[in-house]
Amino acid sequence: MIAPPSPARTRLVPLNETHAAALQSVCEACHDFYRETTGLPPGPAETENFLADVPPHGDRSQKRVWVIFHQTTLIGIVDCAFGHPAPGDFWIGLLLLHPDWRGQGLGGDIVRALVAYARDHAAPRIGIGVKADYRAAQLFWRGHGFVPMARQISMLPGLGPTGFDVMQLAVNDRAQM
Repeated sequence: MIAPPSPARTRLVPLNETHAAALQSVCEACHDFYRETTGLPPGPAETENFLADVPPHGDRSQKRVWVIFHQTTLIGIVDCAFGHPAPGDFWIGLLLLHPDWRGQGLGGDIVRALVAYARDHAAPRIGIGVKADYRAAQLFWRGHGFVPMARQISMLPGLGPTGFDVMQLAVNDRAQM
């Protein structure tokens, strides 16, 4: 098994079925995120969705899903994959923290750990899709050095046509942005 990143004040653990109830509770507490990004509340089976979801390139072996613990409390989730959008790239599909744990620098700790993890695994770039008009997310990711590279429109059930900025961060000297 590939060891997860090691943020300074939290612990990342591979997601499994035993985390379902606690993770569902985190997702329900993050109703602001779900409404902002999908227009809908979190569904009743978010953990199963995270486990079943396949990266855009279809290679499940390249997917990494970790739950975030602070001491013994599950406080969030990170869903990532290697090989998207280009071979070798590292894509962050989701970084979600319970609202009670936001604003304490934990998200930044996790991003720094993910950057180190991607670098250690020779990824040239890290990418993420950020809803274009989601101000808090835009500020967070830009504050960590991510740069918008393109805008894509996705059709979301609760929002209709929605703009997303594809953002990237170079993590080694050979990266072409």
